[in-house]
Amino acid sequence: MAGGGLVVALWFEPLALLGQVSAVSWAAWIYLLVFGTLVALNAYLWLLQNTSAALAGSYSFVNPAVALLVGVALGGERLTGWVFAALPLIAAALACILYGGQLLRLWQRWVGRRAAGGAACQAGAPAP
Repeated sequence: MAGGGLVVALWFEPLALLGQVSAVSWAAWIYLLVFGTLVALNAYLWLLQNTSAALAGSYSFVNPAVALLVGVALGGERLTGWVFAALPLIAAALACILYGGQLLRLWQRWVGRRAAGGAACQAGAPAP
């Protein structure tokens, strides 16, 4: 993806502008090319072969949180209120993916008890 982006950019911009790109920018681009594409794709393919598809797909929830924390630790990014609102949602989504079946059974049991307790109260019996 990063390599294709450079090709598209070169189509619209003159080649002379490449000389104005700083060494830090080139290093960042190479880092994204190697780690953001090649390593991440191979890790994802390994996950697909060795775990369930749902667990392998959870990378899409984990990657933004990890990128955020790396940005805070290495890039000096600031955490805002929206971030503090989003991180628990990411964690909840991961919990649903990893433990969805167990959570659903627990919820159904809890709702069933509440419904049974309500029926008993309507019949005049004490609630459990």
